[in-house]
Amino acid sequence: MVCFPSFDLNCDLLQLKTVDLAYLGGPYPEGNPMLKLVQVLLKRAMILEKMVINVKEFMGSSSTRNSSDYSRIAEKVHSYPRSSPKAVVRI
Repeated sequence: MVCFPSFDLNCDLLQLKTVDLAYLGGPYPEGNPMLKLVQVLLKRAMILEKMVINVKEFMGSSSTRNSSDYSRIAEKVHSYPRSSPKAVVRI
């Protein structure tokens, strides 16, 4: 039998102050699962102070990516509601 430690994501997020997302996977159309993660973290991490997102990694290494892709991602992330009034997001 394999046992996994149990945890309560809501409770654990109460302690989260800094998030550094250095790699967010490959480019996805609108439904990027990592953007969903960013949205959940901003919404539930009540004492979050700083979130850093490496958009270059997020957009992949393809030279076909351009500044409009970056702007779209930044606009989307900055529109997400935050539970912490101190949360600063750097993209």
